[in-house]
Amino acid sequence: MHVIRTVQEARRTGSATALRAAAWQLDALVKDSVMVGGARFLPYRFDWSIIQRRYPAPWYSGMTQGVDTLAFGILGLVPGYERYMDRAEEVFATLRRRHVNSGTPWVAGVDRRGFLWLDEYPSADGRLSQVYNGHCYAATSLLDLYPRVRASRPLFASQLHAVGVGALTTAFEYRTACRQAGHASSYTVGAVMPDPHYHIAHIEIMNSLWARTGRTGFATTLDQMVNDFPLTQTGGRIVVRPGTHVLCKFDKSGVPTAQRTFAPSTITSCTASARTQFPGSTGANGRWLLIKDGFLAGWYVHEVPGQCHLTGTTVDQVVFTMPRTVVFGGNQRVVAKGYSTAGDVVRTVDNNFTTPSLASSDRRACIEGRQMIHITNGTFAGLWVPEGRTVAYKA
Repeated sequence: MHVIRTVQEARRTGSATALRAAAWQLDALVKDSVMVGGARFLPYRFDWSIIQRRYPAPWYSGMTQGVDTLAFGILGLVPGYERYMDRAEEVFATLRRRHVNSGTPWVAGVDRRGFLWLDEYPSADGRLSQVYNGHCYAATSLLDLYPRVRASRPLFASQLHAVGVGALTTAFEYRTACRQAGHASSYTVGAVMPDPHYHIAHIEIMNSLWARTGRTGFATTLDQMVNDFPLTQTGGRIVVRPGTHVLCKFDKSGVPTAQRTFAPSTITSCTASARTQFPGSTGANGRWLLIKDGFLAGWYVHEVPGQCHLTGTTVDQVVFTMPRTVVFGGNQRVVAKGYSTAGDVVRTVDNNFTTPSLASSDRRACIEGRQMIHITNGTFAGLWVPEGRTVAYKA
């Protein structure tokens, strides 16, 4: 990924020094590459273990081949560097080969259902890893290069488009396969291996693919994942309102080791160093904030909408890469709120919907501990409404 950033920056600035640096990096990859039948494989020269598999050097990655196809192609568009477009075609050719035997590199394959995978960690014995994010990064890299070479290299462009679209078809079909309802999503398809880091990556991918394809299934999966597990996993300022609040301590496996209650008589605030969800607790009702300061430092307090939550308007925020449609059910009263950046209510508007109505949204976030939808037009323009059964994104 570092190489593509270097090349993109060099092309953006046009700096001769930056272009030479990008070319030097790509030349190093070419020098170390392995050619098989006109396809240029870019090896990793260290041993690696992941997803309970061992990958002795050299090993190869479909994600790398896809992303570096884009890197070589971008540099090849710069006058004087056209030779790198030939290297782009050679690197891309690896994604059109299939597994032959354990001694021959391969990075792309078809699963038992007939779907194409640009596989991040293919095994020498022909097994796919089905790592979702790596597959998607490779696919979108090919489709990013496609329009840039459509005029100058139409055959190459058509091949990029065919493989890229085929890979996005796989991405759509398997969009929920990494999802663990009520928990963080898994790194690979079908595995029960919740991974908070890649949960965030999968949400970002769903947002990107929704805009790229216009297929609402990606956006719907995004919503499900946001509600499954915290997108915001760091801390911030907590507001605790009067009432009884549950406090817990947990061991490394997420099992409670101590519990108590806290009942302030006035609004109290403190600082959280983390926000998480433990095994055995699911969805929005299972989120906990680790108190960082004061006499309750070291205790987790249960996040409760309107009662105990992080402040501000950017918790679990997703800014959509393309506007989305919101559906208001008929025969209901909806209260919309405007917030300051600190999360304080500065405006309230209510409206009675006698019939179903539509609006547009540019983002979503967790505000006052509730999942909220930001409206950009109509009666509620610039305001937030609570997500629920009668106010929801169009599926």
